[in-house]
Amino acid sequence: MATTARDIYGKDNIPRPVQQGFVDNRGNFLTRTEAWKLAEKTGQIIDRFDSNDADGGTLYSENLY
Repeated sequence: MATTARDIYGKDNIPRPVQQGFVDNRGNFLTRTEAWKLAEKTGQIIDRFDSNDADGGTLYSENLY
């Protein structure tokens, strides 16, 4: 389903907070912290950066290649 302006701004035209993360192979949404824990557990993290330690681990796509 496509994202619409109403999805982002709502009826009152005020931007809604956006949650960033990843979708796993089963279609479940994971926050960046949840995704970090799973990727670390399964040995998928290729590259680590100092910023990854924030909030118990923060996954970015750059960590995976």
